[in-house]
Amino acid sequence: MELRSCLKNTGICLFAPMLVLGGGEGTFNPVLRLGDEFIELSKEGSWLVSFYAPWCGHCKQLKPTWTTVGKTFAMSNSHVKVAVIDGTKNSRAMDHFNVRGFPTIKFFRNGIEHTFSGPRTVDEIVTFAKRADGPPVKTAARSSELQKAIKENDVLFVMTNADEQSNIYKYYKDVAEEFVLLGVFYKVLKKDLPTDVKVNDEVSCIVFKDGVHFILQTADSVILKSDIRNFVVNERFLAFPRISRDTLYQYVSTGKFLVLAIVNKGTGNYRHPHTTFMENIKSIAINGREEFHSNFQFGFMEGNHEISDITMSNIEIPGLVVLNTETQVYYILDEVMPSSKESIKDFLHSITNGTAKGYGGNSLFRMIYRVFYELVTTVVAIWKAQPVIISLVIILPGFLITFICYTICTSETIDEDMQDSDFDEEDERDEPENKEIKKEDITANHIKSE
Repeated sequence: MELRSCLKNTGICLFAPMLVLGGGEGTFNPVLRLGDEFIELSKEGSWLVSFYAPWCGHCKQLKPTWTTVGKTFAMSNSHVKVAVIDGTKNSRAMDHFNVRGFPTIKFFRNGIEHTFSGPRTVDEIVTFAKRADGPPVKTAARSSELQKAIKENDVLFVMTNADEQSNIYKYYKDVAEEFVLLGVFYKVLKKDLPTDVKVNDEVSCIVFKDGVHFILQTADSVILKSDIRNFVVNERFLAFPRISRDTLYQYVSTGKFLVLAIVNKGTGNYRHPHTTFMENIKSIAINGREEFHSNFQFGFMEGNHEISDITMSNIEIPGLVVLNTETQVYYILDEVMPSSKESIKDFLHSITNGTAKGYGGNSLFRMIYRVFYELVTTVVAIWKAQPVIISLVIILPGFLITFICYTICTSETIDEDMQDSDFDEEDERDEPENKEIKKEDITANHIKSE
């Protein structure tokens, strides 16, 4: 059974396999396969597209996730179409959309393009597409709608009592469009706010997160676009989120120190020995907001592989690392874990007052070291993923070159003097015989002449 999607004004019909029943189970893969023709198709409608290469290992890992994403949108009767494009066969599309790596995930809405850069999980990709597809500012017409939005979103921004024709609402909408992929924005009336939120009759900007709310405050009560933007930049993250290398770049824009608790996976279990360490840092992040929020963004990483790659050093688990995202200097809490709240606070204060010992940085030596470090780690990663190919491309040619050099260096050479002396000895041995032959020839010729 097939789902046929005929697109107007293109003359192109796309086919996607639908539900195939058999043995009581079904398979469902509503993912379209597109090519260079997508350059025109992207100008209308909503498209979630993955550019891939058949030989790419990350693309192969993404394939089942992408199928699930396609199912999610198809089964919800969404107008978002999920597709893939083979970048090795469609160079025009690659160049047109400026795709430089695999896999690359992009969302297109009536020609407007957004690139996905988060963790490649079903939830993250679906959330990305829904945010890119929806309006930058949504409206909660009733208090129940706002309550539902607060529960469904980790971080939610709300503007109250704003006239859509006013400058302040235009500022809010502009900021929402800028951060549409990284936040959720609503507008409501004051009467629809939760009862514990106390605002005046004027326009207010509020953020709901971590089970509490915070209101934008300005010195003169006049809200400018820069005030709204700074408020969103500083408040768009949870107090203690999970951070990966894929999402690390998002926190650079805050300009804050990044406090990372390094723990093993599964630390959320209350029986895990690292839980106390995690809870201490989380408590400081939430309850110590007035003391630390202006300078620090807290979070945690599962496993030490990613943080070791960032710092180019071995970080033990559990551990506490603080990154200066601007200078690339990092600080390590050097003591037996789990640390108490007091020792963690003292460590953070030592960073802000400049007494903590820093490592790394962005010096020329570190940049050169980074190049060699990434080269080695890349080769090792490729070796683990494709050992046969690396053997053929690197090890086998290296072995052949080594063997040739060894053969040349250890081969026996013939000394020219020894070679000439050998020939001289042979000439001397042949000389008597030659004389006898010549004497016989002379005698024979003499008799013949007589």
